Amino acid sequence: MKRLIFILLLFILILSLSSAGILRGGSFDGDKAGVMTVYSDSSFSGGALALLGKGLAVTLLLISTSAILGCILGFAFCLIRMTGRKVADTIVSFYVYIFQGIPLVVLLMILSYIVFPKGGVERIWVAMIAATLNFTASMTELMHTSIKGVDMDQREVALALGFTRAGAFFKIIMPQAVRQLLPHFKSRIVSLLSMTSVVSFISVQDIAGVCGALSLNKGGALLPLLIAAVLYFILSYLLILMVDGFQMILESKRRRLRGVRP
Repeated sequence: MKRLIFILLLFILILSLSSAGILRGGSFDGDKAGVMTVYSDSSFSGGALALLGKGLAVTLLLISTSAILGCILGFAFCLIRMTGRKVADTIVSFYVYIFQGIPLVVLLMILSYIVFPKGGVERIWVAMIAATLNFTASMTELMHTSIKGVDMDQREVALALGFTRAGAFFKIIMPQAVRQLLPHFKSRIVSLLSMTSVVSFISVQDIAGVCGALSLNKGGALLPLLIAAVLYFILSYLLILMVDGFQMILESKRRRLRGVRP
């Protein structure tokens, strides 16, 4: 538990410091030509490391924003589907099918070049919108499937015992649904991290974009791309540990409620 708390605090600290660095640094957007003009030496200078730090901050901002908003919107859409209203369910289902079927890179280009022509909206916001739309669709379906996987007869029993509908849902159904959801959520959040690496297609300088540009210098491609691989691996590992830690907390709480010592 102490290790999980330390990892969570470290992740939040890195996100806060790196996001603050971005805000001081100005625009989120960039281009490979500009990177090569400034950092054309054969080794990682202080400027190149600062640029890499900014790329890390962009990736952290993308993954955290799209994950949080995707979970919130996904839960809201899931509740809409459960109202039993056919029109609402059809609209949400159509949204899920559309955005689950469109690759993120195609969605990025549609939003960047058609919906928000270049110059109208900063590319980082376009990337956030695209990632959020994609992850929301994924979470809507995952949450709906997890809730449907819980025996709904338990809700009727809870109502008979005096629970309100909201109380039965949030105290009886949701805890079980969350336990079913978390193993799948772990793979979805790691997939989201991997998908954000394509935002450099619209000139957003995340980890992949910065390291891809630096790999073109005369020092060779090995070091920058190796750094990118290591950073993505570390971030993936931290995300997995966070989800696993949350699962352990829920399991420990469930055992205590049953009177079984964890």
